[in-house]
Amino acid sequence: MSPILRIVQQQGIAIGIALFFSFILRLLILVIPIIFGKVLDRLAEGQSDIMSLLLLSAAISILYACMAPFLVQKITQTFQEILRQFSIAMVRVIFQKDYQFFEQKGLGSLIRQLERGTLAYEKLFLFIANILLPNSIGLVLIAVYLAYTANLSLVLFLMVWSILSVCCISYAIKCRRPHIQAINDTEDQLSDDFAETFLAARSIKSLNSLDKSAQQLNRSYRDYAQKSSILSFYSESLKSTQFILLNLASCMIMLLGVYIFLQQQRISIGDFVVIYSLAAIFMGNIISLTEAYKEYDQFKLDKAQLDHILALDNIRMQANTPYDVQTPPILTIQAFQYEIHPYKTLTNPSSFQIEAGMKVVIVGATGEGKTTLMKILAGIIDLPQTVYVDATDLHDFSAQQLAQCRSVSAQFPDFLSGDFQRSILLDYLHAEPESCREHLQTLGFAETTIQRLLTETVAIEQLSGGEKKRLDILRTAYMHSPIIYFDEPTASLDGEVATQVWQFIFAVHRAKTMICISHDASYLQHFDLIIKIQDSQLQVYRNTEQLESLSATAI
Repeated sequence: MSPILRIVQQQGIAIGIALFFSFILRLLILVIPIIFGKVLDRLAEGQSDIMSLLLLSAAISILYACMAPFLVQKITQTFQEILRQFSIAMVRVIFQKDYQFFEQKGLGSLIRQLERGTLAYEKLFLFIANILLPNSIGLVLIAVYLAYTANLSLVLFLMVWSILSVCCISYAIKCRRPHIQAINDTEDQLSDDFAETFLAARSIKSLNSLDKSAQQLNRSYRDYAQKSSILSFYSESLKSTQFILLNLASCMIMLLGVYIFLQQQRISIGDFVVIYSLAAIFMGNIISLTEAYKEYDQFKLDKAQLDHILALDNIRMQANTPYDVQTPPILTIQAFQYEIHPYKTLTNPSSFQIEAGMKVVIVGATGEGKTTLMKILAGIIDLPQTVYVDATDLHDFSAQQLAQCRSVSAQFPDFLSGDFQRSILLDYLHAEPESCREHLQTLGFAETTIQRLLTETVAIEQLSGGEKKRLDILRTAYMHSPIIYFDEPTASLDGEVATQVWQFIFAVHRAKTMICISHDASYLQHFDLIIKIQDSQLQVYRNTEQLESLSATAI
């Protein structure tokens, strides 16, 4: 069962209560014109006893006015609770996607697609709860009343005209649909360009190059404006279709009502007014249904796009084989080839092992594929039958097992907003303040900076690249996985601070398997194994002689 259906099922009683009272309100709306018809009949017959009917009508109106706000609040509360639970579940599902999903997806378009997709579900819920079901009930009640009071010809006319109206409006909606998709695509591109431009704002400002650098963003604005104007034509055509159909229906209902009134003497003036009013409400409900469907159709494409994202392959949540990693395992890397892009293929010509607790460094020129190799070894890039952890294929690990097996310190670390516990430790890792203070001192932070980090909201945007890098390395001290991956841990750090970082890493993770990417030649002698990538080929160096023969210039 899909998450949304499961959530709706859990809220079934609340939905049923809300719909029942919605039905009562629709019934009250239909009673009012019937009462007015009775008032007209009594006046036509010369009776003056209409006060009771008017008081009843006023009482029903007051009852409706008092109930409506509470009902709308209840319906909104119920469906917003469904949306809240769905949104939480959606974020969870998104975070279960493969790592490559987050690297390939533009941040701006992803946010827009998730936002529009969630809004589409909201429109769908409200369409069903506030319009489809209540209006359908109202249509049935009106049809039964008209068939009894007037004759079947009026009901038949209303049904035929309704079907014709729905077909015409549905065709107009269908004609508009491709332009909705076009503007959604343009909006996604605009969001990506907007995010990209402002992420590069500091560089653009320093060069004073906004006119040139924002050309792609400006083109996206132009495309959006052009497609919006085209869409407005089809949207207005749809409104015109609804207007024509509703007015023609009103005229036809009036003519048919007059004919029925003249042909059947048993129908009073009051009944005629009631018939006309209810027939008009009937057609109004039909138009309301099509209007709501038109609005939902605008978001239906977004719903389909969100459903597509949610249906993408997840990281395996359940393991194919039980495996509990407690101590540093033996890693076996088989020979493999991995296409980084059409012009570069990373190749491991022969298998090799990384023993438990071994310290490994990956070196090579920029662009050779060092980060790609680390992602393969860490299971971020999924290559079946390539990396084995104590003879168990890393491909068969669940997401939970991967998290227990290894931790990764990225080249460009991510943080949340908030205090130290939330921003640095992600509200997940546990650390005592005194322990954090000691580690921060070891990593070379000034005392004033340490005090600010531990006692105030962490202003990530005010931290330097080197400070962010060291905070991410500190974070690894509280990760209990037996394998730790570092992507250039001393990048952007000066010599003294870099030495402090290396000393911290080797001291804290001395019992763990450690795999680092580094351009720092000064610490090569501390590693047990060096993987050099040259011409996209892996070369493994193990013994002291081999390490000494490896020129620092190759790093």
